[in-house]
Amino acid sequence: MKRVALLLSIIVLFQSCYSYKTVDYNNSVVKTTKKIKITTKDNQNIKGKVIQNNNTEIVVNSSKKRPSVTIPKSSIKKIQVRKFSFLKTGGTGLIGLSAALFAFAVRFNSK
Repeated sequence: MKRVALLLSIIVLFQSCYSYKTVDYNNSVVKTTKKIKITTKDNQNIKGKVIQNNNTEIVVNSSKKRPSVTIPKSSIKKIQVRKFSFLKTGGTGLIGLSAALFAFAVRFNSK
């Protein structure tokens, strides 16, 4: 039982409070968003902040160490916008608390 509770706790810790929602290229959300994930037609994933968005290309700053990346819209397969998920955040906290209470109850019932 302790191993099950530990396994559930580890799974909960690796959950993210953010999720990615697929949007249209011409959507205004892409222009104003802070973080996006772009999948190109050759299945390359690029995460970063939008610096510039025009009709032909998107410029993304993928990290502080690397320079910005210019991606032509013709080579984009899909664009996903990063959104904060209240459901994942609340669910993660609730499951973590439940696992901790379960482990606590099992420990004192076994004595």
